[in-house]
Amino acid sequence: MKTRLLILFLSVLASGVWAQDYAPTRLAVGVRLGEPGGVMLRHYFRNDRNALELNFGTYGAFWDNDRAYRNGYFKNIGWAANLLYLWRTDIGSSRNWQLYYGLGGQVNNRRYYRVQEVTLPTGQRGPAEVYVRNVALGATGTFGLEYFVDRGYKPLSIFAEIGAYTELVPAVLHTHVQGGAGARLNF
Repeated sequence: MKTRLLILFLSVLASGVWAQDYAPTRLAVGVRLGEPGGVMLRHYFRNDRNALELNFGTYGAFWDNDRAYRNGYFKNIGWAANLLYLWRTDIGSSRNWQLYYGLGGQVNNRRYYRVQEVTLPTGQRGPAEVYVRNVALGATGTFGLEYFVDRGYKPLSIFAEIGAYTELVPAVLHTHVQGGAGARLNF
């Protein structure tokens, strides 16, 4: 009897492992180099066509870290977090290649610098560079291409994407090109 129970237990366990190899993935964790750069978490919906993606990382680290902003300019690195709703589609008959595009929101925290009239240590008034801490909120959109290395289980995917961020608060309609490349582990 113990032998039969052991065989039954191992059979159920083995069938569960086999089923896992062909089960659709629902979660991905990855890294992205670009703007914003950092870590990401993606949840795939059961329809296999949509996903929700959360990104958190640096803002201004790879390009345009000295661009004009409001009455001053950026010259440092901040952080950003965005949440995107994505639509995905296979390219042709290949299930290894997918296009995706999406919309969402983004929050940034970064300092910008401006020249303003201040009281100098000598007691006189004069121009000086001061920084302003800035939290911004805006809309973001993305368009990307993704390659799944092994479509049976999809353990690894490599992607490249381009998009835009349009700030709504405090610098209304300040627009910045975003994009990057990276990899995801799919579970």
